[in-house]
Amino acid sequence: MRKADIVHTRVSRAPDRARVSDIVLQHIAEHDLENTIAIAPEISDLPWSNRLSVEARAASAQDRIGVTGAFAGIAETGSVMLLSGANSPTTLNFLPEDHLVVLAESRIVPHIEDAWAMLRKERDSMPRTVNLICGPSKTGDIEITILEGAHGPRRLHVILVRE
Repeated sequence: MRKADIVHTRVSRAPDRARVSDIVLQHIAEHDLENTIAIAPEISDLPWSNRLSVEARAASAQDRIGVTGAFAGIAETGSVMLLSGANSPTTLNFLPEDHLVVLAESRIVPHIEDAWAMLRKERDSMPRTVNLICGPSKTGDIEITILEGAHGPRRLHVILVRE
């Protein structure tokens, strides 16, 4: 995930699942955000700090922070692959201003083709939506000036978890 820096994605490393909450709290402190987070139900089993107000649900337009899991990380592009489903609402990928993604280091593959192969191998069918996210939302269609966060999260923060 060395390429993540090039696409303005912050990457932090957690030595185990118990430290994910600490990294989320650090992100909140650095950006002066409230401690309420909307999380994907698929990661509700993580040991969340009692200093966080954690709600496992789809995101709304009022949410500032969304935390999701990721199916895979793609090293060549610094992208994350997220799958839609009842336990991973796609709204969390796009509505909050800050998107934090929890990714197991073992799920990083060299190339995008490897991620698709892993998806076909592990799933009986394709999910309704597969999102490949490569950095925070950017647009250049407003006065030909690059603007981050106009159509999605201003910040993307990937938390790599050693398992």
